[in-house]
Amino acid sequence: MVAALLGVLAALLFVALLVANWLNERRALRANSLEQTAERMLTAWTERDPTPTDVDWLTRLSSRDGRVVLAFLIRALPGLEKAAADRARHALRGSALLEAEIARLGARSAVRRGEACRILGRLGQADAIPILVERLRDRDPVVRREAVGALAALRAVDLLPAITAAIEETDGWGDLLGVMTLVRMGPESVPRIGTLLASSRSPAMTKALLQVTAQLGAAADPALVRSLATHPDMEIRVEALRALGSIAPEPESVSVCLAAMDDPEWPARALAASSLGRLGEPRAIARLEQAMGDRAYWVRHHVAEAIASLGEAGKAALTRGLDHANPFVRDMSAQALYMRAARRGEAA
Repeated sequence: MVAALLGVLAALLFVALLVANWLNERRALRANSLEQTAERMLTAWTERDPTPTDVDWLTRLSSRDGRVVLAFLIRALPGLEKAAADRARHALRGSALLEAEIARLGARSAVRRGEACRILGRLGQADAIPILVERLRDRDPVVRREAVGALAALRAVDLLPAITAAIEETDGWGDLLGVMTLVRMGPESVPRIGTLLASSRSPAMTKALLQVTAQLGAAADPALVRSLATHPDMEIRVEALRALGSIAPEPESVSVCLAAMDDPEWPARALAASSLGRLGEPRAIARLEQAMGDRAYWVRHHVAEAIASLGEAGKAALTRGLDHANPFVRDMSAQALYMRAARRGEAA
């Protein structure tokens, strides 16, 4: 009896698996068909406006099919010229697909609200910005994070104060991935980032804005960044020194990084060395050579990398290090020369 029951259960499970596979195949075929149709329309929209037939097709899509098409457009829109992308968004608005996503921003489910934020941001739906701003005060932190990401994707630079205030209120500066979404605002956000950095009274916010500055590769006020390289908070000093190596090189920035080579904390010395290499200032070689014997391994490592990046003068300094009395200097010089030769395709 037990064996027969087990056999029936096994047969039912097998049938269930077959049905599941069949359904998955049907869904995959349906998704492929929808994407092919959407791709043909996108190709046509590079030269003409959407027709009523195009909009009607989008309007008649079921909720599931509509989400397949939206997912396809999210992938395709970044590769389109602006005119074609604008036509696609116009067609979506005319079909009410985007209005449905905007309505989902007020859904009971936090998952749905978050998905709607993400979709509207990735589709470049600028007219959804006022409603996305409301989600910065959402009761769910995941939705707030998605709203920040959407506004960043939409490059809502004027809303940076509201975005940073929302991050600050929820103590969200520790979420590095969330903070890095601000980089998607692009170069036009540099003045606003500079203003916020100047007014920041939160160590966490200051560090995060310095990270954004480094990623953007520009600072509204380089002097402010240099002043933060001597901040009492070691982590702020580190991020300021990192940023100095990423923004436009200036003699004053080189001087600040050189002074930071005497910082009592090894992470600051390591980042100062790394930035000196990126700033490309040959006059830093003498000071970097002195630091080749630093007691901290990561300082020695960054020092050697920095020297190696400073052209033939740097190579000569590393070659001198091969005969140094300190074995740490000899080893690090040998490693740096080997890696330099490997990158350049030279003989080791």
